[in-house]
Amino acid sequence: MQTKTVKMLIKRELTEKRQSLIWLSLLTTLILFFTFPKQLFTANLQDGHGFIRFLFVSVGAYLAGSSFWEFSSAAKARSYLLIPATTLEKITAKISVYIFGWWLLFILAWLIAGTLANLAFSTLTGTFTLHSLFNSLFSIFKILLPTLPAIFLLQSLGLFASCYFKKSALFKLAVALLGLGLLIASLTLAEVSLLVKYFGLAQMSSATLLPQGLNFKLISCLYNAGSIIIGLIACLLSWLRLRETEAR
Repeated sequence: MQTKTVKMLIKRELTEKRQSLIWLSLLTTLILFFTFPKQLFTANLQDGHGFIRFLFVSVGAYLAGSSFWEFSSAAKARSYLLIPATTLEKITAKISVYIFGWWLLFILAWLIAGTLANLAFSTLTGTFTLHSLFNSLFSIFKILLPTLPAIFLLQSLGLFASCYFKKSALFKLAVALLGLGLLIASLTLAEVSLLVKYFGLAQMSSATLLPQGLNFKLISCLYNAGSIIIGLIACLLSWLRLRETEAR
């Protein structure tokens, strides 16, 4: 894999999708700008965290789900597949732009929106300190860090869906995940019913079914590690699918 080729592919992505990315950047900055007044007026940097995380995750998943936009038409797909680059270089460029690129774009939008909101707030109140500015700006890392494993998982699945399904990728991925969830729920319900019927667990409370001294921090670490591992597997499957498509 050559770094120069990956850079050229990234430049191509940014050039081809520049209009969409510019509008997305402006819209994200505008939305984030209006989330700052509540934090500044209440002096509580915890306000709005849920919405900010939702925005970060949902838009990131949407972007990743449209990463292989070339496959929307046969002509674009043919042109993309004929680019003189290896499959690994192509998938690396896609991951760089539509996964990690979104992380950088969102942080940049937050910094711009935060700076403008702090300046507007200081103009209205007549108070401005660099300490409060830096606190509000760098709170983004505290907000986003817990969500990185989850968004990486969703973005990786979106990348795979975009490569595999080609058209209506996110819709088909949502249907597949819904079907898988229903299957798991049905199997779990059947297992619980059998336990209740044959082992007399109906009289046991839910608290007694949980192990004593359950370490929820360990569970959270295992969940994050599992999300990252599944995300890496999805990226690997995307590479294999793209390689298969090129071989046809």
